[in-house]
Amino acid sequence: KSDRHLKEENKIEECLQGLGWTIFHPQEHSIQHQLKVYETCKIICGEEGSAMHLLFGLGKHAIKQVILLTQSHKNNFTLQLDCQSIPKTVIRCLTKNPNCNKSGTRQDLQLNENTNGKILAQTIDSHANKDLSL
Repeated sequence: KSDRHLKEENKIEECLQGLGWTIFHPQEHSIQHQLKVYETCKIICGEEGSAMHLLFGLGKHAIKQVILLTQSHKNNFTLQLDCQSIPKTVIRCLTKNPNCNKSGTRQDLQLNENTNGKILAQTIDSHANKDLSL
């Protein structure tokens, strides 16, 4: 299980499932299984984190889009996707959870003040539907 948590993760997942998304927790699977799942995806959405770095392990793949939930528009994850020529949509919607005592990349995250889980899920879904129609 991941040591870092997104405060509103359950609400976002519940809303995305209601919109027809499949929820996958990579930390619960072997790296080999994660790669097999990623290779079958057309669109992947996730928060910035180590699971996104595993996309570097993919060769020729069918991913048409990565929707990245992030704290900033430019970071190691966006640079990686650019290097791999994987189209991306960056949704800057995360901030560090001020109630968390963990440091560095382990620090828990939460949605920005002006973002809620239901609206975020709808935004993600609209980006995915737009990108699939290209």
